[in-house]
Amino acid sequence: AAAVAPEWVVDGDTILDEIFDGGLEPGFPWPWKGLDGAFQGIRKKQLSLIAAGTSSGKSLFCRHLALHCAEQGRRVGYIALEESPRQSALGVYGIALQRHLQLEQDLPEEDIRAVHARIGDRLTFSKHWGSVSEDDGLVKKLRHCIKGLGCEVLVLDHISMAVSGLDASADERRSLDKLMTDLRSLVEETGVHLFIVSHLRRAKDGSHEEGKAVSTADLRGSHSLGQIPDNIIALERNQQAEDPM
Repeated sequence: AAAVAPEWVVDGDTILDEIFDGGLEPGFPWPWKGLDGAFQGIRKKQLSLIAAGTSSGKSLFCRHLALHCAEQGRRVGYIALEESPRQSALGVYGIALQRHLQLEQDLPEEDIRAVHARIGDRLTFSKHWGSVSEDDGLVKKLRHCIKGLGCEVLVLDHISMAVSGLDASADERRSLDKLMTDLRSLVEETGVHLFIVSHLRRAKDGSHEEGKAVSTADLRGSHSLGQIPDNIIALERNQQAEDPM
């Protein structure tokens, strides 16, 4: 009888095929040289986690990324669970115009329309606020952005909000573990680059809002936040510093 090997076994010359068919795929540049050198570009099949203290610039960082990726010709899905699509769009378009559009009463219509004509067809915003219940299927929505809308880059801001309504009987850690595993599988399946925002737990010695260094132990909710991503970016800012720089 012919020998039958289970599908999960990879041995013999098959592993060579895996090695040579799975080389490093070139990505496109990050908007900042330091990160570009560290991560060798924004590449497919990667999950990047962005962490910082409260009001330390996580959403602003994400808007910069969304604008940059769109300017690089990539279609971006922007899922912000703490703001409306209007706020997200004003934030991204405002960076392009170097203006704080959310604080302006008389919006520069011609300038906004010019930005929209340049990159608007490569940006998709999510009309959802608050937690995403299990029945809503966050992963299904993300998959639709990828498969149905052709998004190559996704931004999820933020994951703590996403799990707050997943399952009332489960704790946050287990909900985060499941969601992170599902997101990792989605990234591998589709080849998308997924940016996820995470909050930090309260520091016992010092404050992240006053410039305390961030480590993976500070990620709030689950160890999977520090273990599953390919890249972790920590933003540090002292909001009490007299020097604005």
